[in-house]
Parts: sequence; C-alpha cells; structure tokens
Amino acid sequence: MKNIYNIISLLPRSLLCKRKLLLSHCKSPFIQFFLVIFFAIILSTPAFAQRGSGNDSELTLISIAPSQATLAVGGEMSFSVTALDSEGDALPSSALRDAVISVTGNIGNITNKSRNNPNFLATTPGTGALVVTVGDISGSAAITVSGGTVEPVLTLTPTTVSLRAGETQQFTATATDENGNPATVTWAVTGNIGTVNANGLFTAGSTAGTGTVTASAVGLTETANITVTVDPVLTLTPTTASLKAGETQQFTATATDENGNPATVTWAVTGNI
Repeated sequence: MKNIYNIISLLPRSLLCKRKLLLSHCKSPFIQFFLVIFFAIILSTPAFAQRGSGNDSELTLISIAPSQATLAVGGEMSFSVTALDSEGDALPSSALRDAVISVTGNIGNITNKSRNNPNFLATTPGTGALVVTVGDISGSAAITVSGGTVEPVLTLTPTTVSLRAGETQQFTATATDENGNPATVTWAVTGNIGTVNANGLFTAGSTAGTGTVTASAVGLTETANITVTVDPVLTLTPTTASLKAGETQQFTATATDENGNPATVTWAVTGNI
C-alpha cells in the first residue's frame, strides 16, 4: 500500500485532485497491483519525465529574433517570437495567447495581429524596441530606424550599342529609392535614331546616326550610346544609253556609306567602246 501512495504522489498537479478518489479504491490487492503497473508505465514515458513536477513547462523567458534590427523609414521586418521554459525549451505557441505587443520610442507600428510573427513598419527615425509581454515576463528586440540614409541606385545595361536600321535592343534598368524599395524607371531617346517604349525596348529608325537612350528614376539618370547604321547605297542614271561614234553621255552616280554619308564614286569602262 505504501508503494502505491508514493507513485500517486508523483502524479502531475492536474491529477493530484483525484488522489483521494484513487486511494479510496486501493484497499484491494488486485487494484493496488494494477495501479502500480499503470502509473509506473506513465511515469517512465519521456513526455512525463520532461514535465517533472510541472514547473519546467511554465513560461520563464520570451525570445525575439532578430534581437536587433536597423531599417530605413518605410521599411518592414517580421520578427519571430518564442516562449521558453526554465530549461530553455520552446513552449507551444498557445503560451503567447495573452501576449501584449508594443513598440517603444515612437518609431513605428505593428501591422498584423500575429503574436508569434509580428510585422514591424518603420515610420519615424529614432531608436526603440519591439516588446512582447505575458504577465510579468517580457522580451524585446532593439530597433533603429534611419531617416532614409540609403543612397538611391539606378543601373542601366547595356551602355553601348550599334544597330542596323530597323533592329531592336532591349535595355534593362534597375532602380531603388532611399528606402531600398524598387522605383519606376522612365525612358527617353535623344537624336533622330529611333524609339524606345515604356519597357526599355529600343527600335532603330531608318536613318543612320548617333544618339542616346536615357533611363531616369529617383532623381538619377543613366545613358546608353547608340549608333544606327544603314546599308550602303549606290544609284546610277541612266542605266541604258545608245550613242553614235563621237557622241557623249553624262552619267550620274550617287553613293552613301553605312552611316548615310556621301561616298566617292569611281568610274570605269569595260569593252572596246
């Protein structure tokens, strides 16, 4: 009988309220033997061994990751909140059911209702913290919000292109603003060399020449140099002539090179005429 009392006393607190009921049925040797075996099996399970007296499963620490963060105004970051027991083991997310989440320093706001993964939006330069509190236990993550000190960036590729009349070239521009967010790029062409659309696709015109394609965003501009060439051209008039001996015929030839510039014409006669 003493053995069964000792085993029952090891039951978790949630079952101790049943102690009197259990003991009142332990007068029979058969029941005593059954209870000893039953509770011996329960007490030997890993889950029960981890619980011990039940105190280890109580919330003792709130961990927030990352523990430090730096954002520009307008930036967002998601934090991970974990409840830990006295052994440093993670507790179920339900341990944070009554958590209160706040931001100190008037630097931003929490934009969602998740107690396990709160999302922070930076609104004002300064320093502060994300704080998660359950009862008298709290955890925090230090946050620094910068006043848009990130330099805007604009890149353009390629920067030099040579095309034949009618050919196309896709340009790519990437821009980010002072908060590190993607920015819209606008396009323009200088010189009578062709056209460019809103996606940076350039189409060479029919006239040879040089010019530029310009990408603009966040107060910055990047330029690509373009050369458009055409097929060389040679025309001759007339193309047929019939003359008597001693008569003359004026021929006219016009030539332009691949850049559309006039070219020198040389003359020659074949046949004994």
